Amino acid sequence: MSSLPSPDLLPILKRLNAAVGYLNLGMPQDAWNELEDIEAKDRARPEVLKVRVEVCRALKQWEMMAEVSNHLRKIEPDEVGHSLDQAYATRRFKSEAEAAEILSLALRRYYDDASVRYNLACYWCVMGRVEEAREMLETACKKDESLRELAETDEDLVGLR
Repeated sequence: MSSLPSPDLLPILKRLNAAVGYLNLGMPQDAWNELEDIEAKDRARPEVLKVRVEVCRALKQWEMMAEVSNHLRKIEPDEVGHSLDQAYATRRFKSEAEAAEILSLALRRYYDDASVRYNLACYWCVMGRVEEAREMLETACKKDESLRELAETDEDLVGLR
C-alpha cells in the first residue's frame, strides 16, 4: 500500500512540479515565479531549496546558488551534491581557489566520492596545480571508470593533455 502525501504538502508539490516543468521547458524565470508562490513558511523545505538551486543555475544566479547550496549542505550533511553545487557556483562568482577549498573540505567527509575528486582535479588544473590535479583525477577515475571518457573532453582538464 502506497502512502499519499499529506494534504498540506499537496500545494507545495504542485508548485514544485510546475517549477521543474518550466525548467525542463527552458523557462527558468517562470520556475522562479512558481517557487516564489510557495508560502514563505515552506520555502525553506529541502525539497523546495533543491529546486531553487537548479533554478539559480539556469538563471546564472551564482551567489544565491552558493548560499542555498551551503544551507542545504548544513541541513543535509550526507548529501555530497550540495558541496558540489556550492563549489560550482562559488567558482563562477568568486574563484576556482575558493571552490577548490569547498571541495577540499568536502573530501574529508566524502573521501571515497569520485565526483568530489574529479571536480577538485578540474579546479586544481585550471589553477595550474597540474601534478596535484593529475593525481586527483587518476584516483577519481579508479573509483569511477566512466570519468575517464568525461575527462578526455573536459575543458578544465586541458592542462593535463
